[in-house]
Amino acid sequence: MEELDFIIETTKELMDESVKYLEKELLNIRAGKATLICFQA
Repeated sequence: MEELDFIIETTKELMDESVKYLEKELLNIRAGKATLICFQA
């Protein structure tokens, strides 16, 4: 049972790190309203 608890705890920690990384990356996405200047070429 201790081994299972260790695996679960380790997995939770890794998943938390993954979520934090994803949140950080999502903050870098620049999304907004497109202006006409963007489409004029």
